Amino acid sequence: MSGWTYDVEKPLDKDAHGLTLKNVAHDGHSFANEIGVAAIWINPNEDDGGTKHRPFVLCKDDFSLVGGIRDVKTAAVPPFNGYKLESAIRQTYTLKVIENDPVLGNEFFPLAIEQTYRFSKYGVDPPHEPSGQLPAARIFPYVTFSTFNPKIRRPQAIATAS
Repeated sequence: MSGWTYDVEKPLDKDAHGLTLKNVAHDGHSFANEIGVAAIWINPNEDDGGTKHRPFVLCKDDFSLVGGIRDVKTAAVPPFNGYKLESAIRQTYTLKVIENDPVLGNEFFPLAIEQTYRFSKYGVDPPHEPSGQLPAARIFPYVTFSTFNPKIRRPQAIATAS
């Protein structure tokens, strides 16, 4: 990967937060110490029997891996689709069934979480500052969700970088 370097923390380690990148740099310039997902919050509706959920962390206590980390060739999604991407990595997880939970207790409707990191080339197109003269490389961390569970309508996540 031209210029990008990082260490990958093993997904589902007890202290990991999903697909976590550490010591991220581009062309020797430090970008981030760590990039990962802090937690996933699932808030039940009032009509789901008063069920309360804690934040779910992408670790072995809450999730199962679906395959391994994959290199993927994908385009950036709008509004970032003008960026030239050179590579991407992806990891998918499924939330473990929670027994007797009216929302998350159905094994036929698992919640899938997918983390993707897309890396752009070093360049000025599209510009990232007003003059359009300073080149930059970019990283795009995405968290996406999918489920057929009719009780999960708006899954949300908070990603952090430090």
